[in-house]
Amino acid sequence: MPGKGLAEHDFLYAGESHERALFLVRQGKVVWSYDDPAGKGEVSDAVRLSNGNVLFAHQFGVTEITPEKKVVWNYDTPAGHEVHTAMPIGKDRVLYIQNGNPAVLRVATSSQM
Repeated sequence: MPGKGLAEHDFLYAGESHERALFLVRQGKVVWSYDDPAGKGEVSDAVRLSNGNVLFAHQFGVTEITPEKKVVWNYDTPAGHEVHTAMPIGKDRVLYIQNGNPAVLRVATSSQM
């Protein structure tokens, strides 16, 4: 890679395929990682929130965890449905799209999860 390679950019990496791990990389080194112990499917999307927590979609739901890896809240999809994206809206709302019949586009507060 040109420049400083991975050390040039800090990033949050969410697993691919059936990988259920998340990695926070700073200056080219993994400084934090999380492996979803519940094994609720592939991690499809992840966002680091302004409070340091991580919000991620995991095929069969959405979860928010603290830097200490404690679950703040979790939403599990009904059988036959999947979630592959979740995005924060402000500090207290989350947008996620639930595939299935019927499909759902939902904005919810963390207290509704």
